[in-house]
Amino acid sequence: MEYSVTDPILFPSRAAHTRAWEELAHAIAANSDTIAETAATPPAVRGDLTIIGSGIETVGFALGDEALIRAADAVFFCVADPATVVWLKSIRPDAYDLYVLYDDNKVRYTTYMQMTEAMLHFVRQGQRVVAIFYGHPGIFVLSTHRAILIAKREGHRAVMRPGVCALDCLCADLGVDPCHPGMQTHEATDMLIRGRIPDTSLHVVLWQVGLIGEMGFRRKGYINENFSVFIEYLQKYYGDDYPIIHYVASRYPTIDPLIESYPLSELHDPRVQVRVTGVSTFYLPPKDNAEADRDMLYRLGLLKPGQELRVAEGPLREIGKYGSRERKAFRAFRRFQVPKGYQWQEDTGASRFLIALRQDLDLCRRYTHNPRETLSPAAFPNLTERERGLLITRDPGAIQVAAKGSFVASITNRTMLTTLFQKKTLQLGLLKHVRQAPAENLISALQQWSERNGLPADWERMRTDIDLCLRDCLFPWTGIYCAETSGDNAVEQNRRLIVLTGDGKKARLSVDGEPVRRFTFKRGTLEWRSALGRVDNGYLRVDVDSRGHRRLIGSIWPQGETVPAEHRLVLTEVPLGHQHPASLVGTHIRDVNGKREQLDIMVMASDEQSRHLGIRLNGDILEGALCLEGRKLTVNGQAFLMAGSTALAENGHLEPVWQKDNAIPYDLCGAYATKILGGGRYLLELSPDEIRIDGVRPITMELASGQVSWSGGPEKVRCGQLTLLLDPITLLPFLFGTVENQLGVRTRCHGFVPPAAGLSRAGPEMGLSQWHWERLVNLAMRPDQSGGSMLWYQVEKANLAATIVNAYLSRRLP
Repeated sequence: MEYSVTDPILFPSRAAHTRAWEELAHAIAANSDTIAETAATPPAVRGDLTIIGSGIETVGFALGDEALIRAADAVFFCVADPATVVWLKSIRPDAYDLYVLYDDNKVRYTTYMQMTEAMLHFVRQGQRVVAIFYGHPGIFVLSTHRAILIAKREGHRAVMRPGVCALDCLCADLGVDPCHPGMQTHEATDMLIRGRIPDTSLHVVLWQVGLIGEMGFRRKGYINENFSVFIEYLQKYYGDDYPIIHYVASRYPTIDPLIESYPLSELHDPRVQVRVTGVSTFYLPPKDNAEADRDMLYRLGLLKPGQELRVAEGPLREIGKYGSRERKAFRAFRRFQVPKGYQWQEDTGASRFLIALRQDLDLCRRYTHNPRETLSPAAFPNLTERERGLLITRDPGAIQVAAKGSFVASITNRTMLTTLFQKKTLQLGLLKHVRQAPAENLISALQQWSERNGLPADWERMRTDIDLCLRDCLFPWTGIYCAETSGDNAVEQNRRLIVLTGDGKKARLSVDGEPVRRFTFKRGTLEWRSALGRVDNGYLRVDVDSRGHRRLIGSIWPQGETVPAEHRLVLTEVPLGHQHPASLVGTHIRDVNGKREQLDIMVMASDEQSRHLGIRLNGDILEGALCLEGRKLTVNGQAFLMAGSTALAENGHLEPVWQKDNAIPYDLCGAYATKILGGGRYLLELSPDEIRIDGVRPITMELASGQVSWSGGPEKVRCGQLTLLLDPITLLPFLFGTVENQLGVRTRCHGFVPPAAGLSRAGPEMGLSQWHWERLVNLAMRPDQSGGSMLWYQVEKANLAATIVNAYLSRRLP
């Protein structure tokens, strides 16, 4: 029998679903003050609440559930499987997806309270409500138990229909009988914070091991940075190398469950840890024989394993109250909007195939033994070639990607993002545009901006492509990252400085000021092994926190050692700011009532070798660090308005500003070792009034402030236009620009004035500790490593682009 994937008669739109949710949220908020903890009188109209489990596998409902879903007045669902979502939307286009209530900046308890009130809203109006939760709706689901309790208390009919849960699948797949010798289960974080002691004589099942200590929600997946703390806790009771099983139940027909066995010590390795996700469960087989209580054995004639219990106020927490935390969650509905990060599930051919697979045993058999032939275009013509290729692999991750249908990278969007990270003028223009665009017209405004700049983009799906770019490309992570030890038990080797620049073959990585010659970046993970002089290993995952700040999370550990918890690291990006006084180096003048004043911003020596940026006013040195905000330069409380300022004095007149002298500053003079991209080098010797190229004085030259150009030079650099800058980290000059040879071929070039032996830099600056500052300066003094003399400008530009992408676009795009 052949199958074809057909479009449903009705399938909801994202816009309609968004409107329905926001209307419902406002209606709930309007009635929240009338809700009481006890029902004073029976309801005028009795409502009906049925909560159903969809099981673990695709469309795993019990017989008869479909009829309940179709007949309900209102339907809610919270399921993780894309094909099940598509099936539900197909038979109930008006169903409410409860996943909209999750958000990265919201604690899960608030979400659970809101889920409950959403389900009860229509029940209180006397309607028949069906709610579907994946797995068993009563296992690890607070909102369902609360909804049933409150509905019954208020006089409504409420029932929960069981479904297949992960524990059911685990017992079947691992051959575990909970009765013999017994079973103990714990939520992993609760086990840690309450000191729960595992009974090593029982089967022990541990839930939510992929989000240790996480009280919030992350659509991109949990980093699980506390995982090693959890493993250390288990090692106290089971020993370092006791075997533990990492289990994930099968979600799709014919696909095997994930069953992996590790010694506990191996789970400290970040390369193993990354396999543990939010759907992972751990199983520990019984380790010890429990000694019987002879008196009780005598009294009952039974052998019962003992269990040590922790004294608490009560075995169960009260979940049916309406306290301040609960009412706070309800009030939040007044401001509710569907989160920008909510992932709308489209109707996909791959999901339709999985639904058909769920309903046809013969199709399951054929897909198991010959997936390529089973998925032929003749049998399933509505599958895209990408979907077909992913389904043929029979890999659970690939099947998930195919069913979701949202992870195909857009070439135009990737090009736009790449260009954005390279051009600062483009970044500033986009930032201004995003800030000014009204939320309701953001997409159309962005579309106009990209067309005006010659960068076609699909802004409707840009959020997805931003996530893909952050996962697959290293250039969005160009930056300086540091970790600082703290506390009495701080581990010295965890004080780290990591610098990343470039992408692909041009990518560079340094750790603590030393280059890493060989490393990989794949699917958001940076990794290197001890080799080529390095005596450590590194495994770091890139991440953007809830505020849009970049960070690296993982471990760096010595060669030949295991990876215990003390090697765990969280490195945060160094916020350089987007301006530095080094850009103002040179002489500035102004005229005040006919009197000429002079301000010199220059490199000064703290001693013979250590240098810092300083300032002279009319020949007198002003002590203190320089700070540049906008066009206002301050030193020790005294402010100077530089050219470009429009600040008003107290009398309402424009205050005279400092205009930069057109001469080449002395601090930008010197002998530049310059490299031509594609091959070739030359030496440019610069003084305030002359340049020489490989010892030759060009026929014509123009020298103005930070710009140099010439013609009639040596053959390989006949003409040139260069920009001169002072590096804020080293206070050494460098240049970049273009040159043209005798054939008229124009090529980019860059160069620097090599530092003198023993030269050092005063500091620290940029919020770094002395330890981090010294290593950063030493790295920047070596222009062949991680950006060298242009490091600050590369990082500053990437930091601005990352701020725009992560803190503005990602939060505002649909």
